[in-house]
Amino acid sequence: MTPRAPDSPSVHPEATRPSVPAKPWGFGEPEMKRRKRIARYKVYTVEGRVKASIRSGLRWIKNKCSEIIHGY
Repeated sequence: MTPRAPDSPSVHPEATRPSVPAKPWGFGEPEMKRRKRIARYKVYTVEGRVKASIRSGLRWIKNKCSEIIHGY
């Protein structure tokens, strides 16, 4: 065993290597940004459809209640 200076930190070689994140599927950063943006557009579209469906359902209930109460 070799003596070590008391003030030198014990650092493992693995800890000194810079960690490079692996790029999934080999896509570049612009491609991933584009995919995320398109996914958000799709989410907005689905949200709009859900809101429209709820609005339509509430309108139907309102009209049905008015028809029952007022007879038209």
